[in-house]
Amino acid sequence: MKKQRHLVLVASDTLAVQDLIAGVSEAKIKPSSRRRYSALQTLLGGPSSETRWLTSKVLRAKQTANRLFQNIDWKEDPYLNARNQGRWEGKTWSELRKTDPIACEAYWSMIEKTSAPEGEMLEDVRQRVLHFLIGIENQPDTQVVVVTHAVILRLVMLHILDAPLRHILRLEIKPLTVLHLSHDWYGWRINSLQPY
Repeated sequence: MKKQRHLVLVASDTLAVQDLIAGVSEAKIKPSSRRRYSALQTLLGGPSSETRWLTSKVLRAKQTANRLFQNIDWKEDPYLNARNQGRWEGKTWSELRKTDPIACEAYWSMIEKTSAPEGEMLEDVRQRVLHFLIGIENQPDTQVVVVTHAVILRLVMLHILDAPLRHILRLEIKPLTVLHLSHDWYGWRINSLQPY
């Protein structure tokens, strides 16, 4: 019988600049209260040799991970990176709505079929997520904790629910939301989704 695995995904904390199109840029976080992080630490249970600790290579995920547990050797995994927003990175959505309203409207109305100029298609991000999940299924670790991005949590849930990409914006993921999954003979299951 296949050993049950647990995967806990945590969405990175709030961006320091609101409305920023951050993608994979080096945007910093505005850390949430210590109380929220303490509650997360309690949920995750702290350092354990039986847990693998992973984070996106993007700065805001690494900052969130290190604020969560400073004494853990977080391993970076590029499959967990946010969606690359190409030439839009570093701009704000408000600015883009003024300078290029047609492209902005097309992006949000057909998010599964469009990307920022020189940006990453949502399908490409989905493929990264699938590679990551298959990798977890084939690892001996029984518990994996990941600090990543809202788009990754959304794509994981769409995959498990076998829902189309066009429904991605129907899933609200706030900063520090925790998605707890398990995997066994049945496949992936969503155990809980909790904002912190």
